[in-house]
Order: sequence, then C-alpha cells, then structure tokens
Amino acid sequence: MKIPIYFCAVLLLAVSLATLRGAPSSESSGVESSSASRGPELQYLKAVNRVGPPQDPQLLFLLMAQYSNANLQGEGAEFFSARLKEFGPQLTDA
Repeated sequence: MKIPIYFCAVLLLAVSLATLRGAPSSESSGVESSSASRGPELQYLKAVNRVGPPQDPQLLFLLMAQYSNANLQGEGAEFFSARLKEFGPQLTDA
C-alpha cells in the first residue's frame, strides 16, 4: 500500500519540478505561461488521475470542475478520452 503512495508523491514532485523549470517567469516575460494560468489544482489533479484508474470518483469530478472553471472543456474531453483508452482494460462494472 505504501508503494502507490510513494509513487504518487514522486510523480507529483516530478511534475512540479518540470513545470517550474519549463515555465519562464511571468515577471520577466510580461506574459503568463499557459500552465501557470491554469492553476496548480488542475495540474495536481491531472497528475493524480494519470497514475491509474481512480479508486474515488470524486477525483474525477474535481478534475472535471477544474477544466470547466478554466474554460478548457475540449482539453478536458481529450484528457478523459486518453485515460479511458489507457485504463479501459483495467475497469470493471461495479
């Protein structure tokens, strides 16, 4: 049980570091980067939902709400379609 938790923590740290290293400072360029303007909540929920099929459906609903609030419904639909293709064989009827 500890391994998936550690894996999620490492994945979150890696995504955070990649975002910080790849995004130029908004002060120096005068323009916000697209990942910075989307908010850390959206990035976090995307990372959590990439790990595997969620055990708690509330995480899916929170991610849907973040995409909707950021007015990124198209990107959200693409993200969920990709996750369905990736995790489809692992899903079972409840």
